[in-house]
Amino acid sequence: MNGLLARDWDNNKHWCYTGVGVMSADVKMRDYLKDNGWTYPIVSRAGAEVDSFDVEVEEVVAMRDMLLAFEDPVACVKAMAHADVKIVSLTITEFGYRVPLTKGDFSLIEQALNGMLDDPDEPLHADASTPTTFGVICAAAAMRFAEGSRPFTLMSCDNLPHNGEVAKRRVLGAAADLELPAETQRWLEEEARFPSTMVDRITPATSPGDVAALKSAADVDDAWPVMCEPYKHWVIEDDFVDDARPPWEDAGAVVVDDVVPHELMKVRLLNVTHLSLIHI
Repeated sequence: MNGLLARDWDNNKHWCYTGVGVMSADVKMRDYLKDNGWTYPIVSRAGAEVDSFDVEVEEVVAMRDMLLAFEDPVACVKAMAHADVKIVSLTITEFGYRVPLTKGDFSLIEQALNGMLDDPDEPLHADASTPTTFGVICAAAAMRFAEGSRPFTLMSCDNLPHNGEVAKRRVLGAAADLELPAETQRWLEEEARFPSTMVDRITPATSPGDVAALKSAADVDDAWPVMCEPYKHWVIEDDFVDDARPPWEDAGAVVVDDVVPHELMKVRLLNVTHLSLIHI
């Protein structure tokens, strides 16, 4: 639960994250988090010179596990299909919405629709490739519909304009391509929610120098801290299934009816300014 500090744990411990990785490089992240007790530090730095940065460290404690879809797609589907899961958030970048469905997606959907995901004698077909993000999501949605559960909210946190609409189009398109039953597709379209978000914070990749500097500046010894600027602006459309969501506003998020004005402000004041500076 990014931004919620350890001191908020007692009030928010019923909201926890399980990460899902879909790329082979995510093994490194899973192993780091597991060795770190599923915690990690967010490190904000401010100042004019690298050697004299002011450093503030926040410990994130709300993760409990991380699954890898290419290792065990069934575990990912079953986790998302659990009725306790209220939100599935996405950070897959623009390319992730354009990844084509695979044979693994169709195999996963077939097993989910036929109640065979728990059957040890019915593994994914031998010729099936790894399922994609949206194959896993659709399989989990199909299971929830079949079990009479409410749908989850699908919340895109990617840096795309109208990212909630983008996510909704991709989910509904994948559901149609995977030939989910018509009633399941209608349920997804009418009952699920796809809020848009806007995130603005510079978060560069962590370097070996960052790890060493953190130890020196704050006496924090961590292999993979998240480095960032102090400024943060996270805007979330308040559109969730049954209004079920964490109190993100308590951690500084802005919860609104319409994200578009905030998207326009970012594009016009930040992105356009950066382009102007580049071309000067």
